[in-house]
Amino acid sequence: MDRGNAFTCMKYTLILCNVFGFILAIFNALFGIGYPQEKWPGGYTGGQMAIFSLFVMAFTTIGYCGAQHHKGYLLIVY
Repeated sequence: MDRGNAFTCMKYTLILCNVFGFILAIFNALFGIGYPQEKWPGGYTGGQMAIFSLFVMAFTTIGYCGAQHHKGYLLIVY
């Protein structure tokens, strides 16, 4: 595999992983909003998990944009 194909494969793998993480964060946030007083594994409440999911969404968006647009500084932050 030449360098161009390896980079393309890595790019789309990063994009796929970040999209999957974003989808999981959306469902986690929706369950946290729907059940704000329910205790989750680890002792967190639903409201705390919804807030945490916002940070996960921001983190995965940075990774997605870094992979999509070939921005090295975004991937370093990620």
